[in-house]
Amino acid sequence: MLNKKYNISKKMVSVALSLIMSTGTLVPGFAESNHIKSHANVGILQNGKEESEAKTKLRKLVEKIISDKSILDRYIGTIFIKTVDNGTPFDVFSDGSRMNETAIQDTPWWKLWQEAYRINGKLENLTDAEAKSLYDNLMLEINAMYFPLSNELKADGYYEGREADFDIYKVTSVNSYTPAQDIYVKGENNSEIKKLFGVVAVVKSGNEHDIMLSMKKEMVKSIKHISFNGISTVRPITAIKPIEEDSDIAMFSVTVPGEVGPENLVVNSLKYINNNNQEITISEPFGIDIKYSQLKKINTSLKGKRPQGYVENRIEAWLKRADAIKREIMDPAESRKIDDAIRDIRLFKDLSEENLTSLYEIVKPIYYAEYKETARGILRKKLSQQKSSLDSSVYSPEIYTKESLETFKSELERINRSMDNKDLSDLVGDVARTTNLSFTVLRYNTEKLQGLYDKVKDRVDLRDRYESDSYVKFLVAFTKAEKWLNTTKKTMPVPNDTKEIYDELKKAANSLKRKDGSSDDLIEDDKDKNQEKDAIYDVKVNLQKPNGNVNTDFSQFINKDAKYIIKEGGKNKKLVLYLKPIMNGNKIDKLITEFQYSRRNILQPANTITSKKFKFDFIDGTKSLYSPEKIELDVDGKQDLLPIDITYYDSKGSIDVKRYITDNKLSINYDEKIKTDDENLKPDSGNGNNEEPNIPGNNESKDYTVNVKFLHENGHSESHAASALINRAKLSIRGSDKILTLKLRPLLGEGGNPTGVISKIYYFEGNQKSGKKLEAKNKKLAKIRMKYQSVDKEYEYPTEVEIPVDASTRQLYLNLDSATPVFGDKNHEHTVVLDIDYAKKTDGYNDNEVDKTQLINLINGINKDYYEAYKNIIPEKPYENLMSAYNNAISVRNNNNATNDEVSEAYKNLFNSSKKSNLYIELDIVKKQADADLKSESESGKYTQDSIKEAKKFAEDRYKELKEYLARDDIQDSKIGDYKYDIQHSPDRLRYDTSELEKVISEAEGKLNSDKYTDETVEYLKDKLTDAKNYLKEAKSKNGQDKRSDLIKEIDKAIKSLIEKKEKGSSQARKSLEIKVNMAKKIEQGKKSKEAYDELNKVINESVNILNTSENNDDYNKQIEKLEKAIEKFKSSEDVKKDNTDEKKEKENEKSDKKSIDAKIMDEDNKESMADIFLKDHKVLTTYDKDKDQTTYELTFRRYDENKPSVGKLYVKNGEYFKEANLVKEDKGVNTFKFTRDSKPERIIIIKMFIPAMNTEKTAKLTLNVKNENTKSEISSLEGENRYDTASKISKMLYPNTNKKAVLASGQVTVDALSTSLFAKKKGAPILLTKASYMPSETIRELKRLGVSEVSIVGGYNTINRQVTDELRTMGISTERIYGKDRYDTARELANKSNSDLKKLVIVNGVNYADAISISGYCAQNDYNMILTNGKSLSDSDMSLINKADEVIIVGGYKSVSNDLERKLEMTAKKIRRISGYDRYETSLKLSEELYTKSDGIVMASGDNDKMTDALAGSQLAAYKKAPLQLVSNYMTSRQRKYIEDNKISNATILGGINSIGRSVRESIKSLIVKN
Repeated sequence: MLNKKYNISKKMVSVALSLIMSTGTLVPGFAESNHIKSHANVGILQNGKEESEAKTKLRKLVEKIISDKSILDRYIGTIFIKTVDNGTPFDVFSDGSRMNETAIQDTPWWKLWQEAYRINGKLENLTDAEAKSLYDNLMLEINAMYFPLSNELKADGYYEGREADFDIYKVTSVNSYTPAQDIYVKGENNSEIKKLFGVVAVVKSGNEHDIMLSMKKEMVKSIKHISFNGISTVRPITAIKPIEEDSDIAMFSVTVPGEVGPENLVVNSLKYINNNNQEITISEPFGIDIKYSQLKKINTSLKGKRPQGYVENRIEAWLKRADAIKREIMDPAESRKIDDAIRDIRLFKDLSEENLTSLYEIVKPIYYAEYKETARGILRKKLSQQKSSLDSSVYSPEIYTKESLETFKSELERINRSMDNKDLSDLVGDVARTTNLSFTVLRYNTEKLQGLYDKVKDRVDLRDRYESDSYVKFLVAFTKAEKWLNTTKKTMPVPNDTKEIYDELKKAANSLKRKDGSSDDLIEDDKDKNQEKDAIYDVKVNLQKPNGNVNTDFSQFINKDAKYIIKEGGKNKKLVLYLKPIMNGNKIDKLITEFQYSRRNILQPANTITSKKFKFDFIDGTKSLYSPEKIELDVDGKQDLLPIDITYYDSKGSIDVKRYITDNKLSINYDEKIKTDDENLKPDSGNGNNEEPNIPGNNESKDYTVNVKFLHENGHSESHAASALINRAKLSIRGSDKILTLKLRPLLGEGGNPTGVISKIYYFEGNQKSGKKLEAKNKKLAKIRMKYQSVDKEYEYPTEVEIPVDASTRQLYLNLDSATPVFGDKNHEHTVVLDIDYAKKTDGYNDNEVDKTQLINLINGINKDYYEAYKNIIPEKPYENLMSAYNNAISVRNNNNATNDEVSEAYKNLFNSSKKSNLYIELDIVKKQADADLKSESESGKYTQDSIKEAKKFAEDRYKELKEYLARDDIQDSKIGDYKYDIQHSPDRLRYDTSELEKVISEAEGKLNSDKYTDETVEYLKDKLTDAKNYLKEAKSKNGQDKRSDLIKEIDKAIKSLIEKKEKGSSQARKSLEIKVNMAKKIEQGKKSKEAYDELNKVINESVNILNTSENNDDYNKQIEKLEKAIEKFKSSEDVKKDNTDEKKEKENEKSDKKSIDAKIMDEDNKESMADIFLKDHKVLTTYDKDKDQTTYELTFRRYDENKPSVGKLYVKNGEYFKEANLVKEDKGVNTFKFTRDSKPERIIIIKMFIPAMNTEKTAKLTLNVKNENTKSEISSLEGENRYDTASKISKMLYPNTNKKAVLASGQVTVDALSTSLFAKKKGAPILLTKASYMPSETIRELKRLGVSEVSIVGGYNTINRQVTDELRTMGISTERIYGKDRYDTARELANKSNSDLKKLVIVNGVNYADAISISGYCAQNDYNMILTNGKSLSDSDMSLINKADEVIIVGGYKSVSNDLERKLEMTAKKIRRISGYDRYETSLKLSEELYTKSDGIVMASGDNDKMTDALAGSQLAAYKKAPLQLVSNYMTSRQRKYIEDNKISNATILGGINSIGRSVRESIKSLIVKN
């Protein structure tokens, strides 16, 4: 066996793949079944359809992608979770940590959603060709990353197969997606390659599958090399098993994300040695098609194959992650999901489960919550960047229209306000919208071009006036302008050609030559009074602190007099500054060495015109330094506060320590500029002082330290290889030679273990990727041993390399060769960008400099402009602390001799100060959102002015308190969370203005005081007024649903329905009609048709209505005549005749035996088949013909998807051959098959099914529970079509004969039915269920069967309204109603009317009714009245009952009935105890354990909120059987099993069908009962 021959990989990384279906193929909703023909044909329109069809097709695809949430789950826990540029999976995110913002944006689902939202934003403006192209590209993305996966292997484990269990196919590449991944389509079988392979095995661990294939020993001696095509951009990890002494089988393994098919499990190349010692290379790609459903699971534990603590460590990590994310989220619903996940993880741990597939299903909410919070963080940064650009005049009114700028601003505010209420897909969409907002919203300012266009458009029609050459040029320029104006109204093309088009049109118009020799008036631009001409101005400048005050300490660096120079008609604007040292007497105290300034958010060095060399004295020595003397800055003449960054030395410091001014601004007074003619200061004629430039001379040698990092090839985010580069490099300048020395280390994986090395570095000639590759010089080499699976090898790699540079080009392209045992002997090549920050270089280099990676990363993550934008939000002290910490961190970073302690201290200070500032920013956003919500609500006119003021004051007070709290040093996250919650929920303090409702109530009460109206209509008005008053009371205490308008309408309707009292006629006509009605009601349908019987009943109900509403004898007489005719018509109608077919069937039934038998469909190796899920009701209808000794089998399969069958064809094996069964019924994908076989019903029948979803045939065993047809089952299932039918069936079981009384409770307001249990028992009546406005047919039938004459209705008129009462009366049934103002009041009324002594009470939560279901049967059996609570309090009336009771049981934990309420009850009740567990299932079990010690039976119901309805009427059944009513989940816990075993339970009743309590639970119960 293969598992004996091969040591299974210990690295089986767990996966959280959502089980989208229980079986079949896992395909995202947007993926098409025939997903690839060839890339050229994907999405191409056929038959010349209209242009709009292309956009419609694209829109539908985009909408499907955006709405499909299943794409989140596919790659969780695998190396495929994050896309890569070159196929090398360096980034493996373990389950122990949350994905950061950079990583999450590289996930396949983020990329696909981003692209879909990006297209969605511009779809309206696309041409047909563009739509087709984008559709093709989007389908390419889907085919590359979200291809179909089968889902046959249900649980983790080791699976094996033989040659028949896999095939090899030829594949053809139809497109290239990334350098590592091509898109393939499957061709014909490749039998030649198939001959090479022997055995297949799969190790499933969550969604990660290690696939292993052996090669036949008679053909293959050893494998030299194998390469697989990439999957979702990542090249799968492969390993070749070395030939061992005890085995000569050649074998390889590959790790993939799930059950991939032959178009994705593609071998690009294979090299092996045959038995003749020849090296054979297969270079044609081939696909491996594994028939996963045919693999057999080998009974071997994975625990020994996995590292110690493999599952346990993940569980602990998830619990920590759950606790961390729970503190971040504000949504109570999401918080509850995390709580549920924590509970389920702990249960999983307690059960010592090892199946990661089910565990990943549990932890999904943790991932989703983390994704949402990370997405919000990304969105906040994007919003901040756009806001900063808007505020810093990057988007100016000269370039863009004011209207579009306003839209841009308001859209940013809208996105910011709404982000807390968005789901993950919408958040990703908002990131895309924010990123592309300038393109989708902004429009170019073409006002000037439009004016010119309007001036010259008349000339277009004067063609004959102008010479042809000049006219043609004019017409071309005019047409171009017209097209540009039309285009820019709808979109924003890049680049902005408005000025160029304007200049071209103006030139062409002025160049028009008339044929008569005259000329048109030249077109001149409108003169702008404020336009600056070419000139030189004297302006004043100074240095300002962050608070706006002049920086008196450092202003001396800059001469206050500067030159503002305008050239080329305003295109070129410069500011010339003079810099100087700060002196202390005759000695230099401080000296500038670098001056940088921010231009449109980009920090750039000033242009040094002249510099000067100084000898500078430090406390520890003297040094020659160059200082810029005259510098030049690019300016716009408007931005009068320019952020600057100054590097300087201080004589009080050490010789190697630089200092920085980073948070100051240069103030430029353009408003008081003075024109001058001083040419000497013009930048193009300044001679300076002829000093040397600020670099060492030709014969001078100098070393610097520069910061470096590896970026992706696009030059933006960090490369996967970044961790291998030590980010401090040595820049050596030796005359004209400049060398950069890089230090390298191994790449580290999970747990800090080395996973790979960079073996070679190449640079490109001319820094062009197309240029010649030159190998960097290795200065030092090292060796390291790395091991992965069967590969154990020593690798040599450089630790220092030298690259020639020019000391000015910041980004260089490098080509890296990487080696890792993961890929065996093959190196992987990829291109990166080396980013070199020359601007922040420091003098000298320390070869032993401490590691500053964390500090540098933190510094790089601090965006000063971001904090500057929120400077008015962050208080002065925290802001100064942040800037001080930032500056200190930069000093430490630049200090080559800094100690570990100094680096750690700098990191800690910067981290803490940025965290505090971030809190101020975050809370400002929270406050603004709350203010916006309050403003919107206050303007709606729905709320009282007092509550608006109170809510605003509350928000302000809490915000003020929070700011005071933040000023402390000992702040706690939980406390901040409380403040945030209060501010966010300040609108909850608003109260509706109920004055109009109160006025309507007052007027209606005046009607009640008169004795003018009938009791019934007055009662109806009273009910509506009670509802309104209850709402008034509620509306004064909380901000709930706005019911004011509805209540006013209801009261108005009730007033209009008032009927004045009249003396009812007691005429002979009325009496005659009453007699006729009673007689008609006794008529039964008999053999008459249903249509005839319904027509009669319609006239009977009409007659009842006449009696209730009319006092007119003529009406009575007319109705008597109509009713008599209806009776006569019914009696004379024809009897329903049975046709020949029916008679024939009756005869056939006499000689046949028809049964519905439980059935399963199993695979050949006795695994549950995928088709079993779709077998309707898990039953087969058998008809046995005694004369012929034949059985006809009929089975129905539910649909797989909308109109798509799960089973398309069915074949039955007879002898050696399969025969197709008859498809007797086909209804929108629901298929029914029939076939006949000799003999009585068989227990096992071999069948074969065609599965359309997988486009394949599956052989299986149809197993029928024939034996159980002849023996009485020890487990019974009581299920109806719905809750009403289930209640009726329980009634039939308990009351097989007639019963005059019944209790009618709501099937929709669940707790009313549950608290009715004791009342119904005391009445000796079944509990039946009804809907609010009518009784279901199941309930009516049961009332008639029982012959009920008296019904007790439980619930008010909102719960069961008057139509139900009228319906009962027409049936001749009298009614009483037991109800209170709410469910709590109703429960108390039931207790008072139950004819019990009220000495025993149960307290249970009236909102979450699971506990009420579990205790309801016990209440009915043992005379316990049920009292409902909201969990926190009880009414005075309820407390009075408790005071008189002898015994009180609290059911449920502290979330259901609070600790405070329990203490209050303990002070009142004589005897009290609580029965509870950590969830509803354990509470239900504990009730069984403590209250039922001698029962041999059990009633079981689903505890799922959506399925508990089956148990509504189950309390009576449990009381009748004297058995506990126990809730179960989708599996039985060990304690539930132990209860059945210990109590020797011999019979069980299950409430609900297979959808409520699944097959596995039923089998578990059955096995335990049979065992007992």
